[in-house]
Formats: sequence, structure tokens, C-alpha cells
Amino acid sequence: MIVSITGSTGNMGLAVLKELCTLPEITSIKLLVRSNKKVIKLQRLLNKIKGNIKVEYILGNMNSTKAIEELTNNTNYVINMAAVIPPHSDKNIKDAINCNEIGVKNLIQACENSSSKPKLIHISTVAVYGNRSLANAYGRVGDPLIPTPFDIYSLTKIRSEFDVLESNIDSFLILRQTAMYHTNMLKDNMKDGLMFHTRFDAPLEWVTAHDSGILIAKLLHEDYEHKLNKDFWNKVYNIGGGKQNQLLGYEVFDKGFKLMGSSVKDFFAPNYTITRNFHGVWFKDGDVLENLFHYQTESSDFYWKQMHKKYWYYELGRIIPKKLLKKLLLIKLEKTIQVLHIIGTYVTMNLEWLHISKDQKSLIKCLKHGSNINYQIKNKLP
Repeated sequence: MIVSITGSTGNMGLAVLKELCTLPEITSIKLLVRSNKKVIKLQRLLNKIKGNIKVEYILGNMNSTKAIEELTNNTNYVINMAAVIPPHSDKNIKDAINCNEIGVKNLIQACENSSSKPKLIHISTVAVYGNRSLANAYGRVGDPLIPTPFDIYSLTKIRSEFDVLESNIDSFLILRQTAMYHTNMLKDNMKDGLMFHTRFDAPLEWVTAHDSGILIAKLLHEDYEHKLNKDFWNKVYNIGGGKQNQLLGYEVFDKGFKLMGSSVKDFFAPNYTITRNFHGVWFKDGDVLENLFHYQTESSDFYWKQMHKKYWYYELGRIIPKKLLKKLLLIKLEKTIQVLHIIGTYVTMNLEWLHISKDQKSLIKCLKHGSNINYQIKNKLP
């Protein structure tokens, strides 16, 4: 079996790649990669995974005609996980359109023209259901698709779904990914300000990147073994996390702040986050894929326990006065995280006599880069 992948350097992409490398039936994986720097990142991951799978890197992006043709020729499956997502899509509208919409059209055309007639697995998003509140918290495949106002991400993802559904590809799937926990979520959301784009009352259903990888791997394995019904293909499914992972935005914030021995109330006022124009749904049909593939292995509580182990030095926030920590966290958010990483690194280096494991030390690296943070806060903080 030969599998081609776009978006392999993303959080879901890395998890999927890791799981696919465990399947003995896969002989070769082709990866569309934008730069040599990305190739190095992927190769470091693959070097840690034992296996005899041949990996081929194809340099290019979703608008590189020759690269897309090479990716879709002589392959059995094409998994499209490439996407420009919020908040990057809000700031780079042209890039979002080129990748999420035009790029998908290019991929579809290449799959249609390929002599190997690959099956396409297109990863979409819960964002296609638009802005939801507790009054309309539950959703399912078949609900109206209403892009959130001013959200180019949901709009382009809806358009790309339409293109897949109207294509001449013999076998395709559209999988709408829900909110996804991943190991870099805390650092990423604090750095890019996405946390201020999340409503407190947003109904969010979570799945981990690890479980998402298991889903894709099991799907390919079951299809390879001819265990899937013929009517499974050419449909749309929601990737759910289960009832245990259905939370409100407020609850997710609170779990994160507990890593520092605090709560949302210690840092946020109701007007610190947006009140509309976001997305999130609790799936009524999230059990469809679970009943087929049994991929839901990690709960929300399990994820936060793992984050507590990884970012153990966030506990240092307990000894900092709440008022000071609030100003540091909300006014100079990224610098605060840098300080915690620096302290964690210093403590680790000076406690080598305690035989702290190499794995733990590798997690305590100081953030050496800076970035512009768009807080989206109009009111001055107290």
C-alpha cells in the first residue's frame, strides 16, 4: 500500500504519520513538504520510529502543479490535512484561499487524472457548522453549513467540501475534525492570542491528536482488509471525542489555569473574550466513527494530566501573587511563558544530581523567538 499525505508537519499530520508507520501493509509514504526545513523536522520524527517504510519527500505546496501530480500518481490513498487555520487565516486571507480552497481543487483534479485512481480522505472542520451557543449546542452531519461572519477559514472549508462532493473521484471521504488537543496547544494558543477568540459559552467537543492518528490508521487498515462496507465511502463524517470530552470554553480555560494553581476567575473578566463569531459543536453523531474504529482512547482529563507532567514548572505560578501574575499573563503573555521556561531550565540544570531524566530535560527549552500577539482586547486591563 502506498499513501500520500499533505499537511504532515501539522499537529494532526504528525500524529497520523506516526500511526501509519506502524501499519505493516504500508510499503511507502509520499509527503508533500513546503521546504527542506520541514523535511528535517519530519526526518527527526521518523528516525525515532522503527520500521521499513520508504518515505519520499516531494517539495512544493498545494498550488505546485507538478508536485501535486507526483503526489497523486502511483498511490492508493491521498490524505489531505493541509490547511491554513485561525488565527493565521484571519491575518493571511490570500494564503487561506490558496491552500484551503484553490489547493484542494488542484488536488481533486490531480486525483481525477491519476491512473492509479487513489481514494481521497479530506480533513475538514467543525467550523463549517458556524457560530453555536448553548441554545443550539448539538450538531450532526446534515445540519446547515453556515460560515461564521468574517471567518475566511470556515468559508474556504465549506467551499472545498463542495468541490470534493461534486468531484469525479471514485472513492472519497470528508472527515470534519472537532477541536483538537495537541502537545503544543498551550504554547501556541498563548503565543498567537487564539484563547481570546474563544467564547466562554462555546460548546467544544475535544479529541486528541493521538486519537485522530489512530482513527486514520485504523480506517486504512480496515479498508485494506476489505472489512468496510461499500457504502462507507463517498460520505461525510464527524470526528468526535465522546461525551466525556464535551466541554464549554470556560471549562477548558479553567483546566489550563489549574496548571498554575489558579482558575479563570483569577485572570479573566467576561469582556476579555469574544461573545460571538466563533465555532464549536457537540456532535450528536460523533459515535458513528467510534463504533466502527474504536479510536477514542484519551479523555480530556487524561490530556490535562499529561500537560501537567510536561509543563511541571507551571506550578511555579502558585508562588507568584495573583495580581502580578495576572498582569504578566494578560499584558505580556508570551514573555511570561518565556520566564517560566527559563526558570524551568535553570532549575533542571541545577538539579542534575537528582538524575532528572533526559526526556524531561528536553521538554524544558527556553523559547528563543518572539512574535506579535493580537490580543483583540479593546478595554484596558485593571
